[in-house]
Amino acid sequence: MRLLTQVQGVVADYERAKMAERYRRGKLWRSRMGEVISWKPPYGYRRIARSGTAPAHLEVYEPEATVVRRVFDDYVAGGYSIRETTRRLNRDGIPSPMGKTAWGISSVVRALRNEAYVGRAYYNKTEPMPDPRPGRKARQVRRSREQWIAITVPVSCPTTSSRLLST
Repeated sequence: MRLLTQVQGVVADYERAKMAERYRRGKLWRSRMGEVISWKPPYGYRRIARSGTAPAHLEVYEPEATVVRRVFDDYVAGGYSIRETTRRLNRDGIPSPMGKTAWGISSVVRALRNEAYVGRAYYNKTEPMPDPRPGRKARQVRRSREQWIAITVPVSCPTTSSRLLST
């Protein structure tokens, strides 16, 4: 009886691994076809789900995109530091990407470094690696840039962001 249970467990583990591999290959294929895989879009965008005629894609969400443009304008054209840009957003009472009343410096930095604002989103940037410490789950490790899959998205900050990211 115990042997049967163990064999069933091994078969279940094998099936689970096969399903995970199929799921991973399907997401890679979709991303190579230009479909946005991520469920959480960058601030300033909305994800439009796949339909019968179009793949899942991002659309500029104008109320948030205005804030993103302001961040880039303040930092690039205005010459304000990241801290000052954050202070200005907080002073004007603009809600953060998480809907909180105060912006954090890391949120502004994340926006300034995100290539989606110049029309490039990426998939396959990380891979799970087992943690060598006992009792720990797998952790995400960044892949080399050659392995990233570029996905074209609409540009929300055409002028200032391309100058920032090109430097």
